[in-house]
Amino acid sequence: MLTATLRAMIAHKLRLVLTTASIALGVAFLAGTLVLTDTMGLAFEQLFGKVSAGTDAVVRTHAPYTATDGVSTSRAPIPAAVLTDIDQVDGVRHAEGSVTGYALLTDNDGRAVLTNGGAPTMGYNMPADEDLRGDVDLLSGTAPDAPNEVAIDATSAEVAKALAVDAAEWREELPLIEEWFEFVGEKLPTGVRDEFEALKQRLSEAG
Repeated sequence: MLTATLRAMIAHKLRLVLTTASIALGVAFLAGTLVLTDTMGLAFEQLFGKVSAGTDAVVRTHAPYTATDGVSTSRAPIPAAVLTDIDQVDGVRHAEGSVTGYALLTDNDGRAVLTNGGAPTMGYNMPADEDLRGDVDLLSGTAPDAPNEVAIDATSAEVAKALAVDAAEWREELPLIEEWFEFVGEKLPTGVRDEFEALKQRLSEAG
């Protein structure tokens, strides 16, 4: 049986190669899928784990659906007056309301500041009680205390800083770029010249 199998493999070399390649690709795709899902799961666990650390109990409305129904769960908000009742329950040291939702950060040019690892860009109110803030440390500045104040996570802040454009610095570089264009002369691609003119226009509009 083994001899017949080996002879068949030798006689059909192309089929052997294609079969081996298909198996290798299938295993690679499966491994990639598992790595991706595990990475996304870890990102979500770390996100919600840090935010909810320090909170012993959460009061929320009944969900109309469950995860087993195959649909996303959306809960109705709770009236702010419920906080007074919860705060009076024996054993409750302090209770605060929480508002969470989608929040997209943008840089000065309106471009989205995205995170890595599949974590969603979410925003939530920071509790006044420091013990309810979870595993969150303020690296600089103070906690938000007004409607027009926010705290940004360090990763997003670094990304935003990397994407920030100093218009004044770029304007100082324009003469040097033009000198280099003159040195290149007619060999300079038209598309590069057009992009440069568009850049000068955007910098002039930036003020």
